[in-house]
Amino acid sequence: MATRIAQSIGLHRSLSTHYHPHELQFVMKEHNLRDCVWWLCYCLDKKLSFETGRPSAINDSDCDADLPDLLEASTPPTHINGGPDLPSFFLSLIDLCKRISSISYDLFNIKTPQLDVKTLAEHIRNAATLLENWRVQLSDQLDSNRSTFGSNSELQAMAAPLLNCIYLNALVAVHRSSLIAAYRTDHVPAPRIAASEKICLDAAHKLAHEVNMLIAEPRTIATPRSVQPPSLYHS
Repeated sequence: MATRIAQSIGLHRSLSTHYHPHELQFVMKEHNLRDCVWWLCYCLDKKLSFETGRPSAINDSDCDADLPDLLEASTPPTHINGGPDLPSFFLSLIDLCKRISSISYDLFNIKTPQLDVKTLAEHIRNAATLLENWRVQLSDQLDSNRSTFGSNSELQAMAAPLLNCIYLNALVAVHRSSLIAAYRTDHVPAPRIAASEKICLDAAHKLAHEVNMLIAEPRTIATPRSVQPPSLYHS
């Protein structure tokens, strides 16, 4: 619903697409806020559609909204004690959700069951590469493998594990495709199955750890339910 409303008032379009003087005057007053709202809707839609297996309400080719200028929106600056700041966190989240959208379109669509094993394996490799490239370019403060818990900043305490939960969940979904394909055909190479099994198990273990750390960390802001799957509470 929020996404449809955002689209109906043009939040998904770039500032440069508004030509009418009265419309442009209105849009320019709060263009940065509009961009922030749109990309929040985008990330929520892409994350939920990927995790639930439902079609996204957003066609990326119809969306050319500008990335938000979060340095302008953040007053005072949100960079605290060398930890992650709000702009880097939000932009990393947007980038990850864009990659998830691409993976959904390429790997999880109605034509996927018709793919031969070789083509499916190529799609899985491409999806895994997209995710890995995202993780590699993360700053130290936003990478759970390099950052530390227990910070005085709630943003520092939540940003890295929250991003990592989304990343790990996507990694499991991608490599699970190999395991599902193995049940449908006998032509999936054994090394591919073994590699996907290991990645899925390792990612699931790390995901359980991240969730438990999020739950254990005391904070005044609510932890999203989407990163607290009950089955992982005591893993």
